[in-house]
Amino acid sequence: AKAYRNVTRLQPQNYWAWYQRGRMLEQLAKYQDAIASYQQAIKLQPTFDTAEVACQRLLGQTLSPSAIR
Repeated sequence: AKAYRNVTRLQPQNYWAWYQRGRMLEQLAKYQDAIASYQQAIKLQPTFDTAEVACQRLLGQTLSPSAIR
């Protein structure tokens, strides 16, 4: 995740780096940060359906009652 953080700092308009950062953060169970990264990727590339699906999936998981336990 650190490498993608560096890339997004150096290339803040790189939607693919934001998406990949989100994937890495999701694997590290840093869900809120992953959602924020996916949302940034979508903001930069509104037609990026893959990021939209990943973001919606995570939002559904983090809002579900089982995720609270």
